[in-house]
Parts: sequence; structure tokens; C-alpha cells
Amino acid sequence: MSAQLNESQVVQTSVIQNIFGPNYLNTPGIIEHLPSVVLSAVFYQLVYSFVGPQLFLLFGPGNLKGRSTKLAEYYFCINLVSICQSVINSALAIDLLLHPGSGSRLTAQERYLGYDAESAKALAVATGYFCFHMIETWVHRRVWGYSMFLHGVCALLAVSLGFRPMALHYSAIFLIWEVPNLFLNIQRNLDRYGKRLSWIRRMNRLCILSTYATLRLGIGTYSILWMGHDMVIALMDSNLKLGVAHIVPQLRVIGQGRFQTVQGVPAYLALFQLGSMVFLSAQGYWWFWKIFAKGDI
Repeated sequence: MSAQLNESQVVQTSVIQNIFGPNYLNTPGIIEHLPSVVLSAVFYQLVYSFVGPQLFLLFGPGNLKGRSTKLAEYYFCINLVSICQSVINSALAIDLLLHPGSGSRLTAQERYLGYDAESAKALAVATGYFCFHMIETWVHRRVWGYSMFLHGVCALLAVSLGFRPMALHYSAIFLIWEVPNLFLNIQRNLDRYGKRLSWIRRMNRLCILSTYATLRLGIGTYSILWMGHDMVIALMDSNLKLGVAHIVPQLRVIGQGRFQTVQGVPAYLALFQLGSMVFLSAQGYWWFWKIFAKGDI
């Protein structure tokens, strides 16, 4: 019986390595963190399907503004999920920024193509949310429109490529984009419960505008430009070598010394990832204008 279990585990491991290895998805950095991705996605689904409806019975429907109870419950539940992911992803980003490790001493090639276990752990949790987000925006595309679904696709693919790894060291900067979403969700709840003219909402609005302008637009735009700079250097390097500590454990070769030659990434994938980040940033500018002009999205 024990031998059969061991054989089954070996087969499962082999299948996973084959799927996420160079033959198919070629994202070996995610293999070790797959449980975190799955648990994260399941957590957000549970919040949406079970926790949200129960809390809605206690605190909803509030000020429905003419919406049906069913639509109001949907907005309440998805808003709760968004609050949860904002808190979790922002906390992960802040922890990475407070404990940068050797990030400040990396070369451009290591920043763009290097692996970092702590960044991968944080990105795995975020990937679980973006899986949920992409599926949810497709199922409710009539509510959100195709632009939000495209947002979900770009976000998921951009973070997934981080496990190749590509731009993994930028995870903290891009996850910090979620901080303004927390205040935006608070504002929506205040509006829902008739607090649009309250002083709390005015203070919260200042938090939205300040964090959005500094973190998502300011630091976010600068980080995309710096990421593009590192990408160009990495693509132009014909003899890519990284320190062994910056290589995915499954790809490390014993006996090659402190540095190991690595395969570069296809230019189209690098441009696709960068283009996805630029699209998400452009959406951010558009949403900021709507927030600034109308007080909400």
C-alpha cells in the first residue's frame, strides 16, 4: 500500500513538473508554490460564496439606490472580496519592501530574470486572487464589461510570467498598487449606506487620491519604466549568467560554480508582459480621472 502511494505521488509530481516545466507553460518557479495559489483562490471563492452572503444578511441591503436585492448582494460580496485582497496583497507588498534582502545589490539581469523565494511566495497568493478575478469578471461580464475582463487576463498573465521567472523582483512594487483599492472599497460602502456627505468619506477620499497618485501612478509608472530598462539589458545580453542563488531551485546545476548560464526569454513574451503592465497602468490613469472627476468609479 505504501509503495502504491509513493508511486502515485511520483506520478503526480512528474505530471506537475511536465505541465509547468519547459515542455508546456515553462513557469518552473510556481511548482513549489502551487498549494498557495490553490488555497488563495479557494479562500476568495469561500469569501464570495459563503462569508459575503451571511454578512449581507446582517449588514445589507443598506441604501440600494434602486438596485435589486440580488444585484446589491452581488456588489456587497464582490466588494468584500476586493477588501480582503487589498489588505492581504498590500500587507505582502509592504513586508517585501521592508525586507528587500539583496534586491538593492542585483544587476539588471538578476532583477529581471532572477528568482527570489519570498517574492514567489507573495506572488503565489496574489496569483490565486487574480485567477478568481479573471473567472469572476468573465462570468459577470455583463456587469463589468469586457474591459474589466481584459484587466483580469492581463493581470493574471503578467503575474504568472513572474514564475518563469520574469520581473519577479518587481512583485512588491506591483502588489502595492492594491493599497488604493482598500480606500475605494470603503468609499463605495459609505455611499451604499448613505454616508456620501460625511466627514469620514471626505477623509477617505483624500486617502484614495493620495495613495492612488503616489503608489499606483507615480511609483507604478516609474517601476514600469525601470522594468523596461532591465528588460532591454537582459534581452541584449548574449551571454546571460546569474548567481546560483537567483536561479529557480529546480533549474540549478550542481558543479557550475557561483554563476550559471541561463536561457534568455523570448522577446515576444517580454514585450507581452511589459505591454500588459502598460495596459494596467493606462487603466489606472483612466480610473484615477474618474475618481477625481466623479468621486467614485
